[in-house]
Amino acid sequence: MASDWIKMRTDLYRDPKVCMIAQIVFAEDGELSQYVKRNSLRDMSVTRNVTRNAVIGSLLSVWGVMRNTGKRNGDDLECHGASLTVIDDITDMPGFGHALEAVGWVKQTDEGLVFERFFAEYNVDPAKPSASSAAARQQRYRDKKKAQLASQTLRDVDVTEGVTRDVTVTPREEKRREEVNTITSEGSGQFSLEPTSLDSADEKTTSPEYTEGFTRWWEEYPHTARRSAKPKCFSIWRQKKLEAVADKLVAHTRAMKSTQSWREGYEPASLTYLNQGRYEDDLPTVTPPALLQHNAPVTTGVPRGYI
Repeated sequence: MASDWIKMRTDLYRDPKVCMIAQIVFAEDGELSQYVKRNSLRDMSVTRNVTRNAVIGSLLSVWGVMRNTGKRNGDDLECHGASLTVIDDITDMPGFGHALEAVGWVKQTDEGLVFERFFAEYNVDPAKPSASSAAARQQRYRDKKKAQLASQTLRDVDVTEGVTRDVTVTPREEKRREEVNTITSEGSGQFSLEPTSLDSADEKTTSPEYTEGFTRWWEEYPHTARRSAKPKCFSIWRQKKLEAVADKLVAHTRAMKSTQSWREGYEPASLTYLNQGRYEDDLPTVTPPALLQHNAPVTTGVPRGYI
């Protein structure tokens, strides 16, 4: 019983029965007024607001004490052996018990006091609201976690799209991404990194019948790990019908091999070269090694003897 609690309404201050109790208790000819006159030799004078506040505090005391000491009978609260004067003692306010009886909030019987419909109007069983509140809290927690998860997923998608959209790939990064390094073990237990071409994987599949022009261009392309995916390159070669301009691609590749970037290993992958149409790019300024040795002027275009 001690865990149950009394329902205190915010509008109890203006309840008509509260106002009636205040009028009865603090009437000039009431028991409380007579008690004050006998013990203090002066008349009692209080405002209406004070009387109602005093009644609310006294009601809470009465309901709380009777709830803990009484016995439930349906919706009624029964306190055997108690009388209206017991209510006066609880509140330290003479006449409060009779005022409660006058408004119908308590009834004096031969067995004691009966607070009719007490559990329906003034008391709440904590088990039911607690279970309801717990379920509501769990549901709110699950909804909150779902919302956080959905929000985090959207943020991850936005970040990923922003990163991939704004990235600028340099030739060095492209080379690192496409190269495949394998660790081989030697007899001494030392390890070395050896670049391997993806051609080995391609050759395991059935090789198509490569055309003469594609074969010449393929042999002309730098023999590095970036010359890979030969079947895929040949597929693009046929799709773009490059056999008719094979001489142009061979000449362009031969000229690009003399540039500084290609000599340093920054040539595009063979598949990228064909797929992006790099053979249409203008040839950069080229300085043949022989001319550099004699301080000869730099020429542009394709060096003589390279085509």
